Amino acid sequence: MTICDNQCDCCSTAEARPPKSPRTFEHWRQVPETYGTRIQWLKRNRKVKPDERPTARWISTVEAAPGDCGEVWLDDPDLFLLVETEIPLYHLDQTQPANLAPRSVAYLGFEEIFYEPARKDRHILRNEDWLTIKARPGADFFWGKCFLTRQTIHQHINGSKIIGVMATDKTRFVAIDHDFHGNDPTVFLEQATVLVNHFCGWGTWHFQVKVGQITGMHYILTFDHPKNLKNVIAVVRKRLVQLDQQHPDLAARAKATGMPTFAKMEVFPQPNKGFRLPLCQGYQMLLDRPPGRLHHKSLSE
Repeated sequence: MTICDNQCDCCSTAEARPPKSPRTFEHWRQVPETYGTRIQWLKRNRKVKPDERPTARWISTVEAAPGDCGEVWLDDPDLFLLVETEIPLYHLDQTQPANLAPRSVAYLGFEEIFYEPARKDRHILRNEDWLTIKARPGADFFWGKCFLTRQTIHQHINGSKIIGVMATDKTRFVAIDHDFHGNDPTVFLEQATVLVNHFCGWGTWHFQVKVGQITGMHYILTFDHPKNLKNVIAVVRKRLVQLDQQHPDLAARAKATGMPTFAKMEVFPQPNKGFRLPLCQGYQMLLDRPPGRLHHKSLSE
């Protein structure tokens, strides 16, 4: 017997039916597996059918003063709450197989790692110099609000923009920024050899360099699930300090040439400093074999 998510135990059908009126969840862990957002269903290779309306929602609340505009969630003598954010949810019965193209699947995977845990109210954009883009919730039009969006991520991947993200308290990746900038190439290559040999085999690492003249290298580790940002940064930082202790001569030569030692290398993401995302214009990933081709009809897919 399947326990339906209408809070009753009388459902014996293979799939529980959606409730007649929208349900509200205040915590994601309360949301049954039979519900999801449009993006969550796409990740399961399903899509919401045309003209379907949400049958549930997830909300966050904010403390306010009685009389403030908004949907009242709690009106108590000691606490007055308004609905701050609302995310629509759809039931399994409202979806159908999506049959996503490989490129669309790749988009979703990239977003899951680099977009979803990132700050949406602030990111960086490369023009002639790096610009910090701050959200403006009060703007009249959505494009003027300047939030980081999935469309922004697609523009980055497709080469029309170069952006970087800032962190929240959770992350799906950590990166080491190994700067070179025209200093001693011998020291740089020796440091790179130590870093690759030390970290390879510890999770899934990716390596990015500039096309043509290399000015540095990004070492990017991705995770299957969100992790606490402070803990991840602390672990990587401890490893880098240990590498300086294990290679004191290399650390001394790096200092003498004005290059950062292992312990001084920057570790990303950070809450208030952006990190350039991989797969951007002018940069390439270092691979151990040629990648397969992903065919697509247009860049706007």
